[in-house]
Amino acid sequence: MDLRFRPTVWPGEPVPVPRVTGIPDVRRHKDWFLLDLRGDMVDVPPEVYLREFRDTPAGDLDALAALCSLGLIRTLNTAAAYRDLPLWTSEQWHGALADISRLLPEDAHWYGDEAERHEVWKGQHGFPVHPAEVAIRVRCVQRATDHLIAYRNGEPVQQAWRDCENEYEAWHRFTDITGAALEEFHVRVEVPTEQQPIEEFTIGGVYTTLYSIAMLQLVNDLAEEVPYLRCANETCGRLFVRQRGRTTYGGNRMRGVMYCSNTCARAQYQREKRRRDRAARKGLAG
Repeated sequence: MDLRFRPTVWPGEPVPVPRVTGIPDVRRHKDWFLLDLRGDMVDVPPEVYLREFRDTPAGDLDALAALCSLGLIRTLNTAAAYRDLPLWTSEQWHGALADISRLLPEDAHWYGDEAERHEVWKGQHGFPVHPAEVAIRVRCVQRATDHLIAYRNGEPVQQAWRDCENEYEAWHRFTDITGAALEEFHVRVEVPTEQQPIEEFTIGGVYTTLYSIAMLQLVNDLAEEVPYLRCANETCGRLFVRQRGRTTYGGNRMRGVMYCSNTCARAQYQREKRRRDRAARKGLAG
């Protein structure tokens, strides 16, 4: 299928992925997640948009909390709580929260009442983030990912979006969502300091969120036109780009790999070895 739209990513090459504030502990307090902000800056797992975000059910509170443990998922600026989303008015923000709340348990609904957040914050240790705020960002990443996968497969991209009539509208939604999430990665001046580690003390550096980094990874992969692979482990089958292993993030393999992780590779090897051993025993018995 010939696609009418062929996107160009500016500046045309991958943008370096910054670190994010690590969250050493996520506690539940009533309807809120309380994020411990005392963690160090940490690396985000590669292709987090294709794995952790895609694997997280938007209505599962435990899964949403686990995702928050990877890094600060939204801005700390409560006066601009939705600046990373294509929502330009308070009415749009409240409408989006009402829509996403349908996925959450009935007692976890929230409609953007910042006064409630501040009340929780005053009496607890940790920054309050509501599951609805996380779920909105999860769904945005999931739909943008489905769009990119459909584009790579030569399939209609409008199938990635709800109530989307055509490809033109689908690309508008894709660019609106990714553009809002990537707004912090603007042209800028950075001045390294002599303090270590440099990433944490760069003057003019980007202080961003797990959500924005997920979108940056997605757009970087679009710019590089990296191929999506299917894990050859017969009980896995996930889409992936880089094999994860026991190396630090950044040492993950892209070429000549069949499995999404070393764990899947070992599991499939052991599975096939057991089959060969059973076949050999049957042959000896015969």
